[in-house]
Amino acid sequence: MLEAENTLYKAEAQMRKGQLSEAATTINTGTRTTRGVLPEVSGTEKNEIADAIHHERVIELAQTGVGLAFFEMRGKNLLQRGA
Repeated sequence: MLEAENTLYKAEAQMRKGQLSEAATTINTGTRTTRGVLPEVSGTEKNEIADAIHHERVIELAQTGVGLAFFEMRGKNLLQRGA
């Protein structure tokens, strides 16, 4: 398990508790801005924070654990329908 995964769980918990500015700070001090060179997330909109957490999980945690990407996509109802 990577430190980045724990950081994203922490940010999600803060977001769900309504601590939006703390969640944004947690995300912005992680790899999103240091390695990803992405713009910082504002701490005012829950949807923006949720989207940033989802994006970071899909990108940063790719190939780190069995099923992580699947479970993330399933939890957001983003899986493609089978043929």
